[in-house]
Amino acid sequence: MIPDPREPRSVKQLPSHDQQSIGSLLRRAQTFADINRTLSEWCSEPWTDHVRLANVRDETAVLYATTAAALVQLRHRNRSLLAWLNDRHHLHCTRIEAKVLPPATDI
Repeated sequence: MIPDPREPRSVKQLPSHDQQSIGSLLRRAQTFADINRTLSEWCSEPWTDHVRLANVRDETAVLYATTAAALVQLRHRNRSLLAWLNDRHHLHCTRIEAKVLPPATDI
């Protein structure tokens, strides 16, 4: 009988290359969490609470802001943020892509 791929399995049952992928994904998520937790070290203004690093694609840091006002402030300081991300967190980003992504609401 062929196992159903939708059924949950223990990580130990995954092939070793899948386990490595999961480990890599967890390390990446931890890095992003660390960066988001320390954003206030870069800038202690209240609007930074509304900005989150969502991804790093090639040399681009992808950030989301929950408000347009935070996005405007971020765009005025993107060179400073790039320098901080590269120095403090050892990223190799040359540009920032920033978008407004409002928080999810309960309907």
